[in-house]
Amino acid sequence: MSHYVKIYDFLLTSSIWSQATKDAKILWITMLAMKNRDHRVLCSLPGLSDMARLTMPETEAALELLMKPDPYSRTKAKDGRRVEPIEGGWLVVNGEKYDRLFKEQRDAELNRARVNRFRQPNGDDGGAPHNGNGTVSAPPEESKSNARGTLAELVEFVVSLGLPASDGEHIFHRWEGNGWTNSKQPIRSWRATVRSWKAHGYMPSQKAAAALALRQTNTDIKYAPKGTIQLPGGPPTVF
Repeated sequence: MSHYVKIYDFLLTSSIWSQATKDAKILWITMLAMKNRDHRVLCSLPGLSDMARLTMPETEAALELLMKPDPYSRTKAKDGRRVEPIEGGWLVVNGEKYDRLFKEQRDAELNRARVNRFRQPNGDDGGAPHNGNGTVSAPPEESKSNARGTLAELVEFVVSLGLPASDGEHIFHRWEGNGWTNSKQPIRSWRATVRSWKAHGYMPSQKAAAALALRQTNTDIKYAPKGTIQLPGGPPTVF
C-alpha cells in the first residue's frame, strides 16, 4: 500500500547530508521512503540494494555508515545512529520522533483552521454570538449557562488548554447526545468538567497518545535484546 512520507527541509543541514557519501544519502532517502508505520524497513539486503539502485558493495558500505554513531547528529538517541538491524530488516531510529513533530504541526494547522471556521460570520460557528457588524464576539469568561456550552466555546476552550480542537468537537457532540451529563449526572460546569478530564487524561487526544506510547513500549520490549529493560514508571525487568 502506498503511503506519504514527510521529509523535513532541515535534512539538508544535517550532519549526514553534509558529511555522508552520495551512496549513503541515496540509501537513507530510500529507507525513509520504504519504512512502514512502525518505522521498520522490512526487506533483505539484496532487496534494499535493488530499491536504492546501488550495487551490493555500495549498499553494504552505505548501510555501515548509517549504523555508525554520529557525534554531530542533532538527535543523541542511539549515539546518533540512523538505523539499527532488527529481525527481518532495519529500524529507523528517529522515526517516532519525527512522527510526533509532524503530528504536532498538523494538529496546530487543523486547530487554526477550525477556530477560524467557527469565527466566520456565515460559517459553521456552532452558535457563537455575533456583533452587529457580523463578526463573532469574544466568548465570555463563563456562559450564561455553565451547564451547557456552544460548539465554538468548547473548541476555543480546549485549544486554550493546549488540546487539539478535535477534542472540543468530540465532547460537544458526546454531551449533546447524552443530555449534557457526566457519569449519568447533570453537568453543572462544563469548563470544570473539561479541566478535570484533562487532568485525568480522559480527553480523546490524551487517550490516543497513551495508546501510542503503550504500543511503542510493547514494540521496544518485543525487539529489545535479551537483558534488562526499564519500563515506564516501573522497575527494571529482566528478559
